Amino acid sequence: MTNTVLRRNLLSAGAAAAMLAAAGMPSFARAKQGGLLRAALPGGMAGFDPRKMTGNLFAMAAAQGAVFDTLTQIGPDGVLQGELARDWRSDPSGLVWDITLRADALFHNGKSFDARDAAASLRLHQDPRSGAYHITNLIKRIQTPSRHRLRISLHSPRSDFPLLLSDYHLIMLPAPNIDRAMADGIGTGLYRPVHLADNLFEGRRVSTHYKDGQAGWFDEIRLTAVPDIKRGQDLLLARKVDAALMQDTNLPDGFTARQIPAQVTATPDLSRDPRPFAGHNIAHHTRLHIPASTSAVWPMDGARMAERWWMA
Repeated sequence: MTNTVLRRNLLSAGAAAAMLAAAGMPSFARAKQGGLLRAALPGGMAGFDPRKMTGNLFAMAAAQGAVFDTLTQIGPDGVLQGELARDWRSDPSGLVWDITLRADALFHNGKSFDARDAAASLRLHQDPRSGAYHITNLIKRIQTPSRHRLRISLHSPRSDFPLLLSDYHLIMLPAPNIDRAMADGIGTGLYRPVHLADNLFEGRRVSTHYKDGQAGWFDEIRLTAVPDIKRGQDLLLARKVDAALMQDTNLPDGFTARQIPAQVTATPDLSRDPRPFAGHNIAHHTRLHIPASTSAVWPMDGARMAERWWMA
């Protein structure tokens, strides 16, 4: 089964289509490079251990949204597409998936991404305490037939398995020293960590990346963790951040807001986190450009605002 066929199948299924809410991406002709993104997000974290990121928007935005990549992702049109995976196909039984990996992705330490890294990153979640154990528990065997090919055998057929690989827990880490990579934030993402604390993440755009010209428009990002939406709203109104979730849309001059409707979801177990999200408001400074269509699966454009937004 090719990924093209899988896309059609996923979009034709009501449950999957609900999960594939269209997520905005910039019009490349109008997107501008440069600037600093300052955002306030609920959550907090002490490191990049993906097993512990469940239900944490701040951690998601810093990890999957900036420092690391997953094998697949939900694209701007709501269709499943490759991120570190170029292509995927199953055997006729739907039990064995062959995944072709990108050959041009580099970790921040200069190491090339390959199948051994992908295999080790998935095996990390075969711990029942991981937030992605419900996904890795489907896996019977992981093999690496070649440097950029991954073969995954399942216990039972899952036509939506490539969709599950987009889960934010399943970020890719370098195999030689995963513990060090989690501590230091060594990923293949658009942003290299400059500072990480329980309530603050600062990242700087890498000089070259396989997504150049397609994503990663900010030179720097600064994410502040807040205990609740009210605190983020206070920081926004004090002009200490440029974007935050809001409880209302009564904003002063220079700010605008967008209402995101509730996401009604019959989920294919993309995550064990609570669904559906209630409707919410994204508020931001008018100099910050947010695409017309944004994901409602998670707030803040599916936590990928560092990739998709830019300074007007």
